[in-house]
Amino acid sequence: MRSIVFMFLTTPTIRRASALVSSAARASSAGRRSRPTAHARARSRGESEPPSGSDTLAPGQEDLPFSSEYHTPVMVREVCDALVWDPGGTYVDGTLGGGGHSAAILERINEAGGKLLAVDRDPQALATARGRLAAAVERGGFATAESDFRHLKAVLGPGGALAADVPEGGAHGLLLDLGVSSHQLDEADRGFSFRMEGPLDMRMDRPEGAAGGEGRDEGRSEGCALTASVIVNEWPFEELRRVLSDYGEEPRAHKMSLRISEARPVESTAQLVDIVRSCLPPGPPKEKSKALSRVFQGLRIAVNDELGALEAILRDAPAFLRPGGRIVVLSYHSLEDRRVKRVLRSGSLDGVVKQDERGNTLGPWRPLRKVPKQPSPAEVAANPRSRSARLRAAERTSLPPA
Repeated sequence: MRSIVFMFLTTPTIRRASALVSSAARASSAGRRSRPTAHARARSRGESEPPSGSDTLAPGQEDLPFSSEYHTPVMVREVCDALVWDPGGTYVDGTLGGGGHSAAILERINEAGGKLLAVDRDPQALATARGRLAAAVERGGFATAESDFRHLKAVLGPGGALAADVPEGGAHGLLLDLGVSSHQLDEADRGFSFRMEGPLDMRMDRPEGAAGGEGRDEGRSEGCALTASVIVNEWPFEELRRVLSDYGEEPRAHKMSLRISEARPVESTAQLVDIVRSCLPPGPPKEKSKALSRVFQGLRIAVNDELGALEAILRDAPAFLRPGGRIVVLSYHSLEDRRVKRVLRSGSLDGVVKQDERGNTLGPWRPLRKVPKQPSPAEVAANPRSRSARLRAAERTSLPPA
């Protein structure tokens, strides 16, 4: 009897609750259908919209502004927020690539009369970005030079290719987006990817039209003659093992180097992939892909002397950035991030912090954050290659380098 009375009394309440739930569900569904686009969200925050033309967002790219077929830049908003502190200033993009970050920076500084200077060691990337940003070139707000960022001190200094564009007191900021671009990975004949068959090249500064071992030999900044094929087929076993161990951080470097040496000549990325896989124990495909990534990373770093270039620019940047200027670095593996962290915290690659009698750090940089920023889950979902990115930024002090 009590049960019948209880059911009778609570039925209307249940009905009202069900109606409320249904109403909320309909409202939620309508909210999802009418979710504002990236353009609308930007307008509501009082921010600029992505520019028109090549930077117009394609369907499904709402969270990837300034992306193009050539490359998808990582953490664009975070980079600009950390870098651009004076919209009327002069900024330097040391890794122009497809021009995505440069396009975003130009949008921030154009109205205030700011200027952007950019370099890249890849002639193809340079040509692509100049075409994409032709309007800025014509306005005089954008200038480029073909160079490795390790030579920026000379490029921006007296007699350098971009010296005339550097204001008295130095540049206002420097961006470095380290590693390899999406376009380079997706071009089979560049040899950067283990997922496609191609020549063992891996040069970032390969002259246009060159393939395999072709290239100029006037110096690393003008076209490097060293290729992955040279390392794989000609370097002594111990040197090859060091490359895979130190630069690739591959735990099976000894075994892999031995197999590679025995299999010479190794003529393609596909052949190298088969050799590496033969050294791996049974396991999930994901683990095999990680091992291949480490091997290709090690070779790429050695071919392009990436860590040497990074150390050089970290050492030289205080010379051409004014006090208050910013340096922003996007790194993609621990070998890069470790060096950036040490220099921005201590002012030196050894990581030893020098302090005055009051405990103040004596160095050319003041980090803007103690920990690096990482891409949002939404960005990683839209661009999985951004997953490993770490953004560190610092402000130039008035102190000389440590």
